[in-house]
Amino acid sequence: MIVLPGYDDRGPDAPDGPGLAYDGADLMDRPGFWAAHLIEAVEADLDGELALLFNHELDTVRATYRQLTDTAAWPAFPVDLGGGARLVVVRRNVDEDEGVDYLLVPADGANCVQIATVEGALEGPGLSWDELVAVADRQPGALAQATALLLLAPMLGDTAAESSGAVTRLAAALRTVGVTGQVVTIAEAIVAAAPAAWHRTADGVNICDSEYSTRNPSSLVALKPADLRTVSDLLATGRG
Repeated sequence: MIVLPGYDDRGPDAPDGPGLAYDGADLMDRPGFWAAHLIEAVEADLDGELALLFNHELDTVRATYRQLTDTAAWPAFPVDLGGGARLVVVRRNVDEDEGVDYLLVPADGANCVQIATVEGALEGPGLSWDELVAVADRQPGALAQATALLLLAPMLGDTAAESSGAVTRLAAALRTVGVTGQVVTIAEAIVAAAPAAWHRTADGVNICDSEYSTRNPSSLVALKPADLRTVSDLLATGRG
């Protein structure tokens, strides 16, 4: 079980039971994992087109997707930020209310900050390209860096990404984790999925202009100012 302070992972059928989130690292070794994980990011359906894109048999992708979305448990995928802080990707496998939550877990035991959610569409973006690269580059070694980049890629949204070499780096990451399909097409789809412009406020908080993002102070789903600061600082420095 993964402890996620302030995040309710018990599910509606066991409101007083133990949390359902567990470390899903073993799932990443299953054939078709990246197709299943990135399905929303590339705006695809669970069909032959997706399987062809990732060069898998459709039955293989469907089997992995079923395990990834099994309502009996919620696989979670942590990414280290340094200093004890983490980003955690959680498959919220609630029947008829499923989604993928992207949480920032501070190092001091404070409650998680939910910075993006994918429920068909993205409530985001949750991070800029520079932030995504900075988080990936903190990981030890090429495989861990590629894995972090792709785990977090569905909450990327940045109009500057394409001119910053994002397609090339994402395609390389896909190859590193073993994807043998149309990696450039996949990378292009990720980069184009949710464009937003980012800038820093006068007091140094990184924010974006998407009306659907928690990191837009004017959004209806905006984080509290203190949480906006926490997210910006941790993604920039990795220190809790």
